[in-house]
Amino acid sequence: MSEQDGQGRQERADAVDREMAARLLPDAVVQALGRWWEANAAAYADGTPGAHTVRYTPGRWAHITPWPEALAPTSAGGDAAVSRAEVASAVADALRR
Repeated sequence: MSEQDGQGRQERADAVDREMAARLLPDAVVQALGRWWEANAAAYADGTPGAHTVRYTPGRWAHITPWPEALAPTSAGGDAAVSRAEVASAVADALRR
């Protein structure tokens, strides 16, 4: 894969991110996520789905508000890592609010 192919893929991913940020989830979907979380959170001994991590660039997500406090600030330079457990915690926090 050439660098140009990677850039095109990133531009398409960024376009999808912008479109998703412009559309709020319907209330029914948020409620369904809450029901799913209630049913599935107990399936894990520590209440999280694990420590698997992925790398991301917080600055690319600056347009997402509100930004979860548990994640690296969008003003941070470079890449950061986020675990499944951290994502699950941020989702649980959002659902509580």
